[in-house]
Amino acid sequence: VLESYLPVNFDKLGYQIDAVKQCFSIMRQHGGFMLADVVGLGKTLVGVMVVKYFLEHPDLEGRERKVLIVTPPAIQSAWKYTIEEFDKGRADKIGPAVDYITTGSIGKLVDDELVEVEDNLDSGEFAENLKQETYGLILIDESHKFRNSSTAMYQALDNLIMQIGCNTGFYPYVGLLSATPQNNHPDDLKNQIYLFQ
Repeated sequence: VLESYLPVNFDKLGYQIDAVKQCFSIMRQHGGFMLADVVGLGKTLVGVMVVKYFLEHPDLEGRERKVLIVTPPAIQSAWKYTIEEFDKGRADKIGPAVDYITTGSIGKLVDDELVEVEDNLDSGEFAENLKQETYGLILIDESHKFRNSSTAMYQALDNLIMQIGCNTGFYPYVGLLSATPQNNHPDDLKNQIYLFQ
């Protein structure tokens, strides 16, 4: 089933299919998952396949078939492109069920040159307002940006998750994707995992 989701121009890589199965299984059991693969192994592809499987899964325990994808601005286009590729020529499209929000700014202009903002200089806020929707699944790419539970961005997302749980009786599943989930301290991991506890 998972292989049938892949667009014809995408390679069928066994480790990615296995990752989707494992992420979905862990997500169902624990309310979320963390995919901490190194750069270049296809976390975006695995994430999109988890979204597709989530949207088509018959038993979601009352969760809405609505997805929020949280990304830094620089990689949001990769998510949109991948979802467009998955949707080409299909009646069961992913795109209409997905909202996006970006974390902070892509960078700052210094002498007319764009310089990426270091994580420790990031404002810790979303670039736009977080929609108050009843999401059934929230995927967070570069989830290490949520290692500090005292930022406005973290608290806004945590409040949304709590509100969904209170309003529906079911907390959204949360998927965390990062090549560097722990930067400084074990609390980096604890704060990210807390989002699906």
